[in-house]
Formats: sequence, C-alpha cells, structure tokens
Amino acid sequence: MGDRHSEMSVLVYIDYDIDRKLVRRESLSLIHVAQSLTESLRVSLEGLVVNSPRVAKQVADLGLFTRIYDVQIENLREGVYDPVTYAEAVTEVCRARDVAVLLFPTTLRSREIAPYVAARLSTGIVADVSNLYVDEKGEVISVKPSFGENVLAHISIPGRRPKIFTVRTYLTEVTKGDKRTEIESIVLKRTDSPRMTRTRSVNIEDPDTAILPERSTVVIGVGAGVLPENIKLLREVARRMGIGLAATKKVTDRGLLPDKFLVGESGKLIRPRLYIALGISGAPQHMTGVKESKIIVAVNISEKAPIVKQCDYFVRADANELIRLLVERVLG
Repeated sequence: MGDRHSEMSVLVYIDYDIDRKLVRRESLSLIHVAQSLTESLRVSLEGLVVNSPRVAKQVADLGLFTRIYDVQIENLREGVYDPVTYAEAVTEVCRARDVAVLLFPTTLRSREIAPYVAARLSTGIVADVSNLYVDEKGEVISVKPSFGENVLAHISIPGRRPKIFTVRTYLTEVTKGDKRTEIESIVLKRTDSPRMTRTRSVNIEDPDTAILPERSTVVIGVGAGVLPENIKLLREVARRMGIGLAATKKVTDRGLLPDKFLVGESGKLIRPRLYIALGISGAPQHMTGVKESKIIVAVNISEKAPIVKQCDYFVRADANELIRLLVERVLG
C-alpha cells in the first residue's frame, strides 16, 4: 500500500447509503467529535471510504479533511457490502498509516465491522460512547453513559493504537470548510473467507421512512400512558402531517411500535426543534435520547411525573384525549 505517512491522524470511517451512494448523517455528525480530538492531539483529520469513489468525492468536497482514503475493491461492484472485505480494508489502511484514533459511527454496518478491525489490529475498542476528550496526560478518554445516564463511565485504551471507538452522536448539520482535501486512491483485492455466510442485500422501501424520529424537526413521542389503539392512529397522523414519531422502551417492548422508533439510551438520539411527549413519565433511559431537543412539551395527567422538571412546557391533561382531538382534526 505504499509508505506510511509520517503525520499522525484521527481516522473517521465514513458509512454511506449503498443504494443512493450518499453519506449517512451519522458519519457527518461524527466529524464534530473528530475535529475536537484533532485539535487536542494536534494531529490531522482523515476519512476512509470503502468501495465508493462517488462518496469519497462527496466527503472531500466538504473541505473538512486533510485526506480521504478512497479504498476500491477489485471485482466488487461499487457500493456492494461485504463485511469481511470492508473490515480488512480498514485494517490494511490502519496498518500502513499512523492512525492514533479510529472512529466509527454507530450504524449497523459499523457495529459489524469495528470489533473485527479491533481484533485484527490487537487493539481495544469502546462501543456506543457519547463523547471523547483528551485528559491532561494526553490520553484519549471516552464517556459512556450507563444506567440511564445516572452513571458516566470514563474509559481509556492505554498503550494501544489505534484506539477504536464507536460514537453515538446527535444528528446535526455539517458546515463546509475551506480545507483542500487530498483523495488517495487505494486498490485492494476482495477478501474471501470460507467461514462467512454471504447474503444478498435487497432494498425494500420502508413506508415509515418519512416519520422516523431522526429525520424530522418536529417529533411526537408516545409512552406507556398512551393507549395501544391511539398509538396506531398516531402513526397515521404522523404520516399525514409529515412529522416524526418516537417511542419509549416500554412501548417497543410491548410490540406497539417497532424498534426503529425507539428513542433513548438503547435507541436513537434525536435533536428536533420541537419534541411533544405524550404520556411519557420522563425516565432517564428515554430522556437521554431527547435532551438535546430545542423545545420539549410534555402532556401528562400527573404533575409529579419526572418529565415535568425536564420539559420547557407542561400540559396537565390526558394524552389520549388530546390524541382523539388530533385524530379528528387530521384524519377527519
């Protein structure tokens, strides 16, 4: 792969939509965390894209990276995902470059690749961290919420490089920079592993795509205080109004909404302009996922619910009655 660069770096793995060849927002949101690390460590910021020159060009055009590694795989069509080959590509780049920290967004593919890379490089990995900082000794420290953010674990990976982290970030917009980004093309052979079962990926259009909580600036959240029949109606209301729908863990555990709507410590982190919490008590597990909302409005029958102290506006009312009025107005 050529000579090792003398410049140390923070390397960001760029995940992308394999069908549309567009960078995933989780990858873009990770750039803010990476930039903060590069400033503290005084190293360069580099990105890695596997098997999509088009995505590599998109990322380079942001003007935020010093270098983008455009890793192309022989005999593998652009965008086709092969976990072993992708993981080996990341491993090879890290071995040939001076990578201090390797960051992955918390997408499904990243969660599959990252542990493999850590094992191949014999280094440590901390998963699902919420923040990273550099301490007074120059050590990279990860912050991992536990027990509904009642405990924040500060975890380091001493004596190992690269230090690998998968980072959960709130989806934010990225402002373009003016840095001149070099694209370095690398061609690798496809990795064949007889131990792996290969599957064919088929894109199925999700009818709920438009109302997923991470895609909307206005989101309605439903908790255990909302009746099952009303949750079904709210799903249709959200589609009709073009707003997002979120759920607490109690709702998804009962099968009233699928996990793709789960927001909280074990689900998604969202940052809408307006979050309307219906029948939600305000447990830390859920509030972890919505605390960055610009405005939180809570509707609950109890003035003693924990969410009262965590919202901007509180409405003491039966959320189910409010839903009934909303359904009448929107669905007729």
